[in-house]
Amino acid sequence: MEEKILAIVLNTVKHSDRHNIMSVYTPTHGRISFIVSAAGSKATRIRNARLQPLSIVELTARIKNGKELHSFTQVSPVVVYRDLYYNPIKNVLGIFIAEFLNRLLRDTIADRKMWTFIADSLQLLDRLPNGIANFHIVFLHSMATFCGISPDISNYDENHFFDMQAGTYTSKLPAHKAYIGGEDAKIPVILERMNYTNMHLWKFSRNERNRIIEGILNYYEIHIPGMAKMRSLDVLRQIFD
Repeated sequence: MEEKILAIVLNTVKHSDRHNIMSVYTPTHGRISFIVSAAGSKATRIRNARLQPLSIVELTARIKNGKELHSFTQVSPVVVYRDLYYNPIKNVLGIFIAEFLNRLLRDTIADRKMWTFIADSLQLLDRLPNGIANFHIVFLHSMATFCGISPDISNYDENHFFDMQAGTYTSKLPAHKAYIGGEDAKIPVILERMNYTNMHLWKFSRNERNRIIEGILNYYEIHIPGMAKMRSLDVLRQIFD
């Protein structure tokens, strides 16, 4: 039986000469994968162009319980990006976010609030004219809340250490190496104050921004299995002064 489902495209990988496998995140089924034609008619090429990473679409699909790969008969754009794929800076941010989501949402169950947050964030990035240098920082920090790993800053003190494993502040030096101290220990508190509305007020240097994003990714690696080194991070490091 066919059903219409909303989906954010995560990635597409080659399966054979004739078919690819497309993974999407949905508010009703979580992460699921579809078999799609790799080439063929003009209609197929137009359809595949609508299925770029981070596309927000509605699929008329057949979802079969117990199956790893599903099929769909129709795809309709829900959002048409005007800038995300064409602005070089936003495009790099999009590549980074797509890779991050593809790693993060490997075994994620359906979460309508998280899906909506991701979809709203992508549309915001598409339409913002400027002030996006910290967008990926706010996005990753916000996603930690949906994943249940948001840092606890209630015990913050300027002389405390932030224990990355425990996700909280402590006055005692942790017995492991996954902690930050000194000026860097303030970072979780700063991140808690940032959001999409005020993110442009924080004027980080390139080195500061890179250190922050690397720290956030390290935090995810500690708490989320499979969050290996991001391939797109090297490109991202270069785009903001």
